[in-house]
Amino acid sequence: MNPTNTVFSCHTSEWSGESFTPSMIARCAQLAMLLEVSASPKPGNVDREHNYPDTCFEHFVASSVSVYPVLELAAKSTERIGLLLRSAVYESSTWQQGGNTHFGAFFYSWSLWQWLQANFKRTKRTGSLRKSRFPA
Repeated sequence: MNPTNTVFSCHTSEWSGESFTPSMIARCAQLAMLLEVSASPKPGNVDREHNYPDTCFEHFVASSVSVYPVLELAAKSTERIGLLLRSAVYESSTWQQGGNTHFGAFFYSWSLWQWLQANFKRTKRTGSLRKSRFPA
């Protein structure tokens, strides 16, 4: 598969300046997981054209979709990483039997969200994150 139009653009009404709602952050993380597994070729990795005997492309898609509630919780939470990581792995494993498909993505996402929490402040009215005037 070699599409000629490889430009991807995402426009959403929630993308307003420097304000990010927990729902939008979770959807961005979910889209990133879906796009990553869709990339091909990835030598030695599962992608849309290559599977392992016990893990296939569809396991990754199911995992990406199943963890949305945990991604949204992580985007609006100050919970400890371990609890969120455990919840994501549980949700992913409940929806598919291909193994721990997105553990690395979950782990690194939490680090990004901690950075967002430290560098953005939450608005009282909407709960969305806005860029802080002064770094934390």
